[in-house]
Amino acid sequence: MDEPEHPDKTQQNQQQQNQEQNQQQQEQNQHQEHQEPQQQQEENQEQQEQHQQEQNQEQNQKQNQKQEQNQQQEQQQQEEENQEEQQEENQKQQHQEQQQQQEEQQEQQQHQEQQQQE
Repeated sequence: MDEPEHPDKTQQNQQQQNQEQNQQQQEQNQHQEHQEPQQQQEENQEQQEQHQQEQNQEQNQKQNQKQEQNQQQEQQQQEEENQEEQQEENQKQQHQEQQQQQEEQQEQQQHQEQQQQE
């Protein structure tokens, strides 16, 4: 009498176990579903941040280039101004030297003339 009940019991047990497993699985699934969007969001954010960084770097580079260009331009301007000043100075000096030379020549001429007169 006792025997036939036994397989039944095993079956019941099996069923119960199955149910429990199913429930666990479901909970896990829910947990995972919950977890994924979070993870996905984080990943997305990371990607965005990286992109932002890259963009920032690019902008920085561009700005640096611009600054360099500006500096170069300023330098060039400065050099040109310096050159102009230098040229003016040179011209003045040359002019002075010419005057001196002329004066010397005049003196020499006078001297020569004096000699001739003698």
